[in-house]
Amino acid sequence: MNSINSTDISIEAENIRFLQFVSSLIFLTIILTTIFGNLLVITAIIKTTKLQIMSNYLILSLAIADLIVGIVVMSPKAIIEVVYFGKWPFGAIFCDIWYTTFILCTSASILHLLVIAIDRYLTVTKTNYSLSRNWKKIGVMIFMAWFLGLIVAIGPISGWRDYEKFLKRIDNNVCYVTYKLGFIIFSQIILCYAPVAIIIPLYYVIYTKSRQKIGSNVKLNELNKKCGSIDIGSISSISIELSTSSANKGIENKHESRSLDNIESREKKSSRLEVPRINISDVSSNKTSTMDRISRRENRVAKTLAIVTITHIICLFPFSLTVLITHIRGKKPSPKLLFSIEYWLLHCNSLFNPIIYTIFNQNFRRAFKKILRIK
Repeated sequence: MNSINSTDISIEAENIRFLQFVSSLIFLTIILTTIFGNLLVITAIIKTTKLQIMSNYLILSLAIADLIVGIVVMSPKAIIEVVYFGKWPFGAIFCDIWYTTFILCTSASILHLLVIAIDRYLTVTKTNYSLSRNWKKIGVMIFMAWFLGLIVAIGPISGWRDYEKFLKRIDNNVCYVTYKLGFIIFSQIILCYAPVAIIIPLYYVIYTKSRQKIGSNVKLNELNKKCGSIDIGSISSISIELSTSSANKGIENKHESRSLDNIESREKKSSRLEVPRINISDVSSNKTSTMDRISRRENRVAKTLAIVTITHIICLFPFSLTVLITHIRGKKPSPKLLFSIEYWLLHCNSLFNPIIYTIFNQNFRRAFKKILRIK
């Protein structure tokens, strides 16, 4: 009987070690990819002159927030999941620091997506916005993203929590700063529902505007293809010959003594005058190629916006809904498999952000290749 129990224990231990190995590989891949991707974006913007435009400084600030998430938030959480099986061993002070950083950077990351959407919306709908956009406007946007994230983050440590119950949770190796329903609702509105409720309509307007531009460019392309080439060289040469012949007649009347050979030689010289040929088909093809480039660019923008919106919702909503529903029903979130998956899916938003916002940008791709020394 003892041998059977020991065999079961050894099998269970092997299964646990296997799960630790697999989960550690998954967490390590997520963390390293998040850190590497956001470092690459930051380096590219700092070192590449073409990328140092106002809108990209919003992406730079977003990458900084996501980088902090990868280093400060994901790394301790991965250690807790793998080594301590979800139990918190680091005490109350570090729990406050970690949880505040988690809320701050996650909120700032999501709010940066909101200000980027606002910036793109104003660029598309307001003609003078791109010309008047300066450091002050971009700085205000960046400040508001971090400031609102800070307001949410300092809520629990400023008193919006049940401190005695918090200490009991720490004794039970649980790092959860507050179960206050008011804070949970407030944080989830700022963290998820309000940004999504604003981002989706903004991106819908941007998407429709992009599609309208594509449609208008297609119509212009079809119109240009129908246009032929008009050769005005012959028309110009005829008019010059007529004017030249009339001038020659005047000369003939006034100067009858001049020989006919001299007059004919002048006529021949005048008839050899060349007029530049304007070929509308060449102009049309140039316009068509330019419009094609614009259409492709607008199409990429539309696709990027769709991907951003879908990814944002997939990453945020499962975790947010679980937290909100469990607190409203009075049940406390536990470090179970489903909750852990939703938690890491939330942080995968910091992994996907540098990919989505840069992979469709040719200047970013060139900068990445230059930094990585890829030909």
